Amino acid sequence: MYACHVQLCRDWFHVHCTATVCSTLGSSRLVLRPKTTAEVSKILSYCNDRRLAVVPQGGNTGLVGGSVPVFDEIVVSMQLMNRVLSFDKLAG
Repeated sequence: MYACHVQLCRDWFHVHCTATVCSTLGSSRLVLRPKTTAEVSKILSYCNDRRLAVVPQGGNTGLVGGSVPVFDEIVVSMQLMNRVLSFDKLAG
């Protein structure tokens, strides 16, 4: 993973440690921003092997704060995964 894909949460606290819609406030020291599914796989494998807690974030727009890190989890932001590779019109 490239260094530009790793952020300390203190630099982005308002973005990754709070929920947009509700007033849930969380805490995390690390935000990882993978760009490919291979990077996501490596991150999750690494964290699983070391029993590190992870919270995934998409748009962070949920109504109940489910994507907010509350126990210092590592945030895995999907922000850089912004390319649609295929779309199934039938399935939606």
